[in-house]
This record gives sequence, C-alpha cells and structure tokens, in this order.
Amino acid sequence: MEQGGTGTSLAGFLSKLFPAQTVTAIAVLVFAFFSPIGTGVYLAPLQCAVIGIASMVLIPGVPLAYALWKGIVSFNRTEKEKRHAFYVIGLAGYGLASVTFAYYSSRIMLLVSLSYFFVTLACMLVNFRWKISVHTAGIGGPATAFTYVYGLPGAASLLLVVALIWARVKLGAHTMHQAVAGALLSSLITLAVCLLIYPYWNPMFLTGSLISRLINLLIH
Repeated sequence: MEQGGTGTSLAGFLSKLFPAQTVTAIAVLVFAFFSPIGTGVYLAPLQCAVIGIASMVLIPGVPLAYALWKGIVSFNRTEKEKRHAFYVIGLAGYGLASVTFAYYSSRIMLLVSLSYFFVTLACMLVNFRWKISVHTAGIGGPATAFTYVYGLPGAASLLLVVALIWARVKLGAHTMHQAVAGALLSSLITLAVCLLIYPYWNPMFLTGSLISRLINLLIH
C-alpha cells in the first residue's frame, strides 16, 4: 500500500467511515423511517429499524469486529479464504431478516434484506475463485436502491460508490477490476430485487420508483 500523502489518508478515512456494516445501518434506518409506501400493516418504522439493525448489522458485524480486534482478518488485506465464514454469518442474518419481513408483509424492508442476502450469496460464490471488494459491494447495492426508490435525491449516493472504488484501489486493498466488480455486481442484483419487490408497473408503487417517474415525465 502506498504510504503517506493526502490521497492515501483520504482513502483510508473513507474506507473506515463507510464499511459495509455502517452502510447497511444507514440503509435500514432510511428505508424504515422514510419509506414512500410505509413499512406495512404489522410493523412500525421503529420495529423495522430494530429488527434490521439486530439481524443485518449486529449478526454479521459483531463476529467481524471481533476478528478485526484479534487480528484474524485485516481491514484492508484479508485473504479470500478467510472471508467464507463471514459470508455465511451474513447470509444467516440477512436470511433471518428476510423471513421476518416477509412474514410481517413489510415490502420495503424485504427489498432491503433480500438485496443483501442475494448480494452476499453472489459475493461468496465469487470469493471461491476471486477476491471481490466487499466495501464497494456494500455501497453499490444500497446506492442503487436509494436511486430506484427515491429518485434524484437518492442518486447522490452514487457519488459515494465512485469515491469508495477510488479509495479501495488507492489503498491497494483491491485492483480496479475487483472494486468495480463489487459495485457492479451488487447494483445489478439489487436492481433485480427492486423490480421484483417494488415493481414500477404496479400502480400501487407508481410514485415511488425512479423508473416510473421518468416514464411519467416522458408521457406528460
């Protein structure tokens, strides 16, 4: 890793400020408290936030934090072989969240949890052969969901995707291909989940998606 310099310091700051768990917490809180369609009949926003933080942030995050503290893994240079256990733990947490939100019919939170589940599954499968960036995967998906659901205000988060791609490459934690692949893979999977869970062709969700807003703009 390149030593010293303002660029390296900024890259390190961005990486530490926006690890996957921090971005997950932000996504859970934003969708729980600012959902355009509410959080369903059975779960209040606060309940969704608590369930999401517990299952999607703490379950995957606490074991990882312990491993970082013990030096089992490194923040910037972790061999792909050491990542498998953390992917499995993450899948357990995201799976639990998905089952819970599906059971209580919280569509917006199911969108979040299912996106994380399938992105993590895909990254784990890729990890058997190749090291992909978890940092950029962790921001690419949420940024896509923010853009899809909230339109232009949510699209501002795409700037952070670019920033983290630059940061991970700058630190030598990943190659450009690994960093871009993480963001692109998570974005495509999240978009697919958004189209399935939050379909723009359904009138019930017509005002909530970026695609439908663009369609309305062209029509009118």
